[in-house]
This record gives sequence, C-alpha cells and structure tokens, in this order.
Amino acid sequence: MVNGKPQKHEVKFSLETSDYRAACGLVATHTAIWTAELEKRRQELKLGRGLERTKALLATGCKASLPQAAPTGAAGMLNDERIRAIVLRGFIESQKYSAETIEATRSESKEDRLERLHDLQDEIAAYEGKDSRFQEPDVEALLRKDLKVYGLEKLPKESDSFIALLRGYKAAIVEDLRRLSHHLERGIPTEFDPQFHGYYSSSPLPDLGAGATLGELLKDFDKAQRAKGVSESTHNANIPVFRALREHFGEQTPLAKITQKEMVTFFDFVDTIPVNCQQRYPGKTLAAAAALEAAQNPPRILAPKTRNMYHGRVVTIWEHGRDMGMVQNNPANIRPISSRYVVDEKSERPSFTISELKIIFKAPLYTGCIGDMEGWQKLGPNVPRRGRFWVPLLALFQGFRLNEACQLEIGDVSEKDSVPVIWITDESEDADGDGKGKRVKNKTSKTFVPVHPTIISLGFLDFVKERKKAGDGTNLFPELPRNPQGLFSTPFSKWFGRFLEHTFEAEGLGTKSTFHSFRHAFRDATRRAMIHAEVADRLGRWKTEGGTGRLYGDGFALSVLRDELAKVEYQGLDLTHLMPKAVKPNEVKPRVRHTVYPPGHPMAV
Repeated sequence: MVNGKPQKHEVKFSLETSDYRAACGLVATHTAIWTAELEKRRQELKLGRGLERTKALLATGCKASLPQAAPTGAAGMLNDERIRAIVLRGFIESQKYSAETIEATRSESKEDRLERLHDLQDEIAAYEGKDSRFQEPDVEALLRKDLKVYGLEKLPKESDSFIALLRGYKAAIVEDLRRLSHHLERGIPTEFDPQFHGYYSSSPLPDLGAGATLGELLKDFDKAQRAKGVSESTHNANIPVFRALREHFGEQTPLAKITQKEMVTFFDFVDTIPVNCQQRYPGKTLAAAAALEAAQNPPRILAPKTRNMYHGRVVTIWEHGRDMGMVQNNPANIRPISSRYVVDEKSERPSFTISELKIIFKAPLYTGCIGDMEGWQKLGPNVPRRGRFWVPLLALFQGFRLNEACQLEIGDVSEKDSVPVIWITDESEDADGDGKGKRVKNKTSKTFVPVHPTIISLGFLDFVKERKKAGDGTNLFPELPRNPQGLFSTPFSKWFGRFLEHTFEAEGLGTKSTFHSFRHAFRDATRRAMIHAEVADRLGRWKTEGGTGRLYGDGFALSVLRDELAKVEYQGLDLTHLMPKAVKPNEVKPRVRHTVYPPGHPMAV
C-alpha cells in the first residue's frame, strides 16, 4: 500500500534457456530465492523498516536477489545451474532407494503396508511442518552431509546459494516421500511438484560438475593438494596462479565457459604480468600493474621459466577438474599454448665456468671480509667458516641442492664402513624444534654420500667436531635464516644472488648463473672424469632412467662411491688459500684411489 492505494509490481526477466525442462527447474529455483527475499521484506515492513530498500529491490528486477559474483576469495556463491544439478542429483538418488523399497514391499501383508503408509504420512507432515505433533527433521544437517561430495559442506548458512539449496533439498525429500506413499497406496506412479517433472529413478544423473565454477575448482584443488601432503612451498607457488585465474576469469565463471580460446587469452595476459608484481605494485590488480609496466623501457615481466610454471600448474588444476567430473576437457593442454612455454632448462641454468669459480672463491667472503652475515662484500681480516663459507663448496664438490646443504645437522656427518659420509635425510635429532622443517626433494634424494677428499682437506670434518663441542643445538649452520615455511633455500638463494651480482660487478663482469649452477658444474665434472652414469646418478641423487634392472641388487659399495667421487675435480681452480693454515699444502689436489674392476663390470674401461 502506498498512500492508501494498493500497488502492483510485475518483474520480468529471461531464464536464458530454450529447454523446457531446464526452465521448469530454474523457475522453481528462482521462486525459492524470491520467496525468502520477499518474506524478509515483509518482516522489515511490519517493523516499519526497509521501505526504500524494498522499492529499490523491486525497481532493479528479480536478478537483484539472485547470487551475484562474489568478491575474490568469497565462498558459498553458486549459480542456478549448479544448484539445480545438486538438488536433482539428490532427488534421483532418493528415487532409486524408493524404487527398491517398493520392490521389497510387494510381499508385505496388508497390515504391514498400512503401517508403512501411516509412517510415511507422518514423515511428510513432519517435513512440511503442517502438524504440530511432529518435530521437523534437521534438513540442514542432511544437506551438509550430502554437500561433502561437492566440497561444499562449509557453504555459509546465510548465503542465497545455501538457502536455495536447502529449499530445493527439502522439496526433493517431500516429493520423493509423496511419490512413494502414493505408489504404495494405489500401485501407480505419479508426480506432484512440477520442478521434478520427468525425473525418476531411471533418469540419468546430472553431471556432477554441472555449473561448477572456477572458484569451486580452485578450492577443491587446494583441498586435494593439502590432503596429498604437498610442501608449503608448493602451496605458496599456487597462490599467484590462483590470483591470475581469479582476476582474469572471475571466481563465479562457470568452467564450461572457459574454452580453449578463452584460455589462450588468459596466457596472453600471463605474458604481460610484471615480475615481483605484489611488491612493486602494491594494491594494484594484475591488469593495472601490467599496464603500468608496459610503459617501462624495457618492461620487466615474468621470466620464461616462471610463465612455464604458470602453464604447468593450470594444466594440473584442470586435470584435477577432469578427475572430479567438473570439466570434460583441459583447455590449457593444447599445442598453441604448450608450444610457447618450452623452456631450455640447460640455457636457463648454465654451469659455472672455471673463470667464474675463481672469481667466486676469491671474493672477500673467502679471502678476508668484515663478517659473513654483515660486511661480506667489504675487505677485512676475517674468513668465518660457517654456512655461507661451506654451502657453496658442498654444492660444488658434493653436488648438493641448496636446501640439502643448508639444513644439515651435526649428526648427519658420520662414518660408515670407516668412510666419512654425509646423510641426506628429512629425519632430525630435533624433530619438534629446529628440525621440523627438514625435507628432501624425493625418495632418490634420501641417502648418504661419501665426503669428497677436497672437502675433508679444507677442514670440514674438523668444523663438524667444533660444532659438536659447542653444544648449542643440532644444526650444523645455526646462523642461516629460514623463511616462514621453514626452508633455508629461499633466503640463502636471495643472498647468493646479491653475492654473485656484487662479486662480478666488482670485476666489471656479469653472469647468468645461479646457485643451482654449482649442481650443473658437478654433473659436468662427473662427465669429464668419465664416471659411469649410474654412479653419477647415485652420487648426485638423480633418478636413474632405464628399465627395472636398475632396481635389483644392493647398489654400489661405499668404497666404489668414495673412489669415484674423488675423481670429481676442477682443473685450474686453486683453493690453496682456503686450506687450514696448519696443514696448508702447495696445491689442492687430493690423492685419488683407483678401484680395479673385474672384466665385464660397467665401470671397467
């Protein structure tokens, strides 16, 4: 009523479908949502509130009350197609159970059937809330249980999506019970609620992923990754990929609308994202940051390897969607996209040359500086033999990965069969403290390796003994910092990048190498020494390619590994200035023990 006169409002909008059955279902869904909205407005008007809000709502049309695109990260918003599919799937499953009940009651007595009918009528009355004698069942709890199949068990109760699902779910239960009751009483099937017209136990189940959105896929993928137990670094690497997908497509975009053409456009967008975007353009969207970066000369965009990582993760995300029935194909895994992200790994991470190694180990850190944590770039009287001193040497002569070297504990250096060895393991003497972040890359990485003779000559074992006497913890390099996820590699890698830049600039040079170039140099050294590939794989903890024969036997004897590792050397690299003063020889060239192999042995020359 306005000014004492009744007002009429008629709202029209398109259901955007030409399919009659789909339209019937959408009408029921929209009606459920509008019924809830109008009831809210009636209550507000009774209390003298909300008149202007109600007028505005009616003026904007029915679409205003439907689930809208949620902000990035918001949960609980589903489109109509998705809601309809979930409700219908539950209804058809209930119809199958009812069909089994009908078949099982054919041999029942008349009295038993009447009692069953009486119980059904009571159950219907309870669900419809028309009889005060019965307490309405907890439909919400039943719905939450079934929503686990879709990963939606935490859908917000107050969201329009959950309200529509709850109404549709309750309607499906009542319709199923009424059909069952009628069939048991009269022996013929019938329908009551038009939104379930044409759906029976024999109807095909709606696609489990019908109407699934990008937001649902990302949420379900992240949940599956955590259940799988992937590392925190992997989760962190997913974050920028998730952000790019959400910003470009929109979280509420149905997966069915993300075609191959749309995916090509997305990767065109990825190719414009600035490097370190969040730090360099705080508060900006990726698109806005890309526009600002395009004006720079030259623009600093994501490296080829990083863009390749984006593509690989998007392919993996959509493959998960296929496994879960959310999508039918993988629009990211097509040749026009894949071909642009072929990265030459060798060119990305070249080996250190002998000239570069000479520059590195002649830097103030190794010849005399103020300190290893502060002042490492300034000339001084100190050569602290701690983590920053030893980790590059371990990488060069042992082939260690960065985190493998940084996370070493005192107890990881020991003897086995009278041979000094280093254990590469994720086990720790302080698993509840500093050691809780220890990890290895894969099963092949978890093993032991002999200590290289040069590392011994440089005083590494004496350093380990000193650390053991100190009694200040289990870590071999306690001064090295970790990132929030417990990894040493990230902060060390950033520091080493600065170290390389400063060290080579001081010589008027530049380098494309990174810390991982030590591992490449180690592999090249095994080739120069003509070390058998399978032995080199064992020393560097690389996965050996080949047939199942490599899985048989006990592997190489420790004496063989020791003697083969001793062949790894870098001709022309002089490290005599790093030798302990008390035992400093004229040159660093360890005596190599040569093992005599029987004829036919793969190591026999």
